Amino acid sequence: MNQVRYQITECLEDLSDAHLYHENLFVVNQLTELVTKFILRANGQWIGIGKWAVRSLAEYDKQLCDEFLYALDSFYKKESVELLISFIDRVLEPHGGRLLEGWMEGSVL
Repeated sequence: MNQVRYQITECLEDLSDAHLYHENLFVVNQLTELVTKFILRANGQWIGIGKWAVRSLAEYDKQLCDEFLYALDSFYKKESVELLISFIDRVLEPHGGRLLEGWMEGSVL
C-alpha cells in the first residue's frame, strides 16, 4: 500500500505543479488507475481493468465512485484539478495521507 501511496503522491505533486492541460491529461490518466486500485485493494475488493474498474468501484461504494467520477469530469470538462486533488487526499487520509518524505521506492517502512 505504501508503494501505491508513494506513486499517487508523486502524481499529485506533478498535477499541482503542472499548468499545461495536455501534461495533466497523462497525470490524471495515471491517477485514475492508481486511485481506483488503491481504494479497491485497501478495502479488500476485486480489481477490474477498464470498464470493470469503474464497475468494481461502484459496486463497492456507489457514492464514493460518483464523487470520483464527478472530480474526473471536473478536470476533463473544466480543466480544473482542485476537486480531484481534494478527493484523492481524502481517500489517502485514513491510510496515512500522502507519502513522499522519508520514502524511497523499493524501501520497506
